Amino acid sequence: MFYIIKTAPRNFGLLWTKANCSVTDPYYVAEFSCEIIPLPKEKSNYLDPAIRFSRDIKQLVLDFRIVMERGNQKNFELLKFKADGCNILNKQAKNPIMNAMFKRVFQASNFPSRCPIKGNITYKTDKFAIDPESFPMYTPEMNFTTKLYFYSEKKTLMATGSMDTAVFNKGAN
Repeated sequence: MFYIIKTAPRNFGLLWTKANCSVTDPYYVAEFSCEIIPLPKEKSNYLDPAIRFSRDIKQLVLDFRIVMERGNQKNFELLKFKADGCNILNKQAKNPIMNAMFKRVFQASNFPSRCPIKGNITYKTDKFAIDPESFPMYTPEMNFTTKLYFYSEKKTLMATGSMDTAVFNKGAN
């Protein structure tokens, strides 16, 4: 016998508060941007990142981190994850949390499903929002930063992204 347990809806929301995406090596990446689009009526927003590689990318390494700032103390890394970006494109990341997150990214994007990633094409993820259901039910109010580093097959840093996020209580004004 199986039981389906439905969890209560989350009483918190997540907002992107700042986004900065930049090219570190134009030999590999021509453009990298990330714009926050507000939805004021819903007290939410979404992120519209876009990247255009300067040339075909045969191999891609992603370094992904979620960092919580702790004032005067050392920052705390909630998650640190390094992966073969081509396997992620193929939806085969070894980390189940990352699989779920990247699945949402790829549902709303034009990224290819495998390497090589063609150059001179703008790859976009439209209206990417963080789903509170992917967080623990009792997530406290806090701020965290998501950091993303793109490396080439030669381990050259090609581009970086940094997105600040706030977890807020839906009942608070």
